[in-house]
Amino acid sequence: MKKNISTTRSAVILTLLSIVLSAFYNTAVAQDSSSKRVTGKGMNNIIKYNVSGMLLYDKSLQFGYERILNSKHSFSVFGGVAHFPTLLAVPALSAVTTSSRGGFTLGADYRFYLQKENKYEAPHGIYLAPFIANYNFKTDRTATFTDTEGESSPINLTTKSNFLNIGCQLGYQFVMKKHFVVDVVMFGPALTSYKFSAAVDGQLTDAQKEKLNGEVIGQLIDRMPLLNDLIDAGSASKSGVESFWSAGFRYNISIGYRF
Repeated sequence: MKKNISTTRSAVILTLLSIVLSAFYNTAVAQDSSSKRVTGKGMNNIIKYNVSGMLLYDKSLQFGYERILNSKHSFSVFGGVAHFPTLLAVPALSAVTTSSRGGFTLGADYRFYLQKENKYEAPHGIYLAPFIANYNFKTDRTATFTDTEGESSPINLTTKSNFLNIGCQLGYQFVMKKHFVVDVVMFGPALTSYKFSAAVDGQLTDAQKEKLNGEVIGQLIDRMPLLNDLIDAGSASKSGVESFWSAGFRYNISIGYRF
């Protein structure tokens, strides 16, 4: 069931991005790049809202700010609140209840608008942008743990996830009626540092904690689109921490206002 949820989420995201990419690419190819057009001269600031966060997280409120430096370059910062999906399906756990959770994202990129490919000057058109982004999530849960002998006991479970992405993205940004923008990161491969941790507070043996930690961390990895196909997270140390570097990806769709 958890695999189906993760796969469905990934399929929805990739399908949406494929449709947007196709539409934007066809528009870009049809442009006449023989002359550059300036839209909104003197309006060098853009405030954005990330609308794609709702596809990735249970709760998302993320914003961005882009500053236009000249006709070819800009930089942007982005961040906000996000809640990691909380569903756990560990056989030994029942009556799982989320008592609290939180999370945030923070990042920046520097954009190079491709003048040879664009009909308009920045910030309208295709861009390449190196980026760095950090994601932090924490969830506290209460649950009932049942061992192999059928004995049950209450536990508290705290999980944390941290991802640091360093990569380069390809995007396209529309400017409509000088003020309104639609910004799409179409392709954003990254090298990512992943760190997952699980801490159990309850009357469990070290062996039980180690096994439970591994199962919980495996569930957290399954929540990451595509990552569960790259990593085999079958176990974790007694400390309940698993960290590694692997492939990552950034994608988002934002709408905004330019002034």
